[in-house]
Amino acid sequence: YANRAATIVSDLGFNVNFAPAVDVNVNPESPAIGKIERSYSPTPELVVKHAQILIEAQDAKGILSTLKHFPGHGSAQNDSHYGVTDVTKYWQEKELIPFEKLGKLDNNVAIMTAHVANQNLDAEYPATLSKKIITGILRKKLGFQGVVFSDDMQMQAVNDHFGFETLLEKSINAGVDVLVFGNNLKYDEQIPTKAIAIITEMVEKGTISKERIKQSYERIKDAKRQLK
Repeated sequence: YANRAATIVSDLGFNVNFAPAVDVNVNPESPAIGKIERSYSPTPELVVKHAQILIEAQDAKGILSTLKHFPGHGSAQNDSHYGVTDVTKYWQEKELIPFEKLGKLDNNVAIMTAHVANQNLDAEYPATLSKKIITGILRKKLGFQGVVFSDDMQMQAVNDHFGFETLLEKSINAGVDVLVFGNNLKYDEQIPTKAIAIITEMVEKGTISKERIKQSYERIKDAKRQLK
């Protein structure tokens, strides 16, 4: 199955796939994960085992694998596509294990953030906008230095609660390298133009440092160099 999936992605001309999902199936009824069978297992070690098979198949085809959704969406009671997803009462430390183990492999992998709120990790911002979670936990504690993608920035878990400028500023300063706009939940063909203009202005004002932009640029270049 992994080889077949990797071949399809490669034949279509893509060199990045937002897979595998490495969320641990803490809550089998989680509407965005367990209930629709997006998790490999409630056991982190089995999640790692199966995810690694897909990662290796994609790596062989020159495809960048993206582990998602950091720091774990498998315990959520809600779907972040449609509103606030607070996992404070349900999230478990073991949800970090697949990200820690797979993020240290020799394979070229990226990580995608989750729009989940966890008061115990950051009392103010959901993971995508949280420097405490992305820089503090993912970069420093787990040692991941690869590319970080945001989840879709038009999902209601973040889009309904933060202005567009806040989304851009907080996520970039938190450590996100690539901002994702699916443009299907809310269609706006001007999204790239708007985002670039706002980010440029923030850099000129010093709200986002040039060094922070350069960091992401270098990570993206490094990931591209490793693609066959």
